[in-house]
Amino acid sequence: MLCMLKSKIRDLIITDVNLDYEGSIAIDETLLKRANIFRYEQVDVVNFITETGLRLMLLPVNLEQVLFSSMEQQQEPECLEIPLW
Repeated sequence: MLCMLKSKIRDLIITDVNLDYEGSIAIDETLLKRANIFRYEQVDVVNFITETGLRLMLLPVNLEQVLFSSMEQQQEPECLEIPLW
């Protein structure tokens, strides 16, 4: 089987981590559309500094909805700045 790179999103910031739920990554739907990446597509998340990576399933999220629900609960979303590229 021949695997080719179709799209690339770089320099992301991880904004939340759920250690009890492994195997997927959630990315804003608007960004996915602009990068031509489909819902539930298999993606590779790579940190070139540490030369490590994960193969994950992509879950679309609505970023505005996530931020709005955090504001309703009067808490800021956790933000971890981790360079991926």
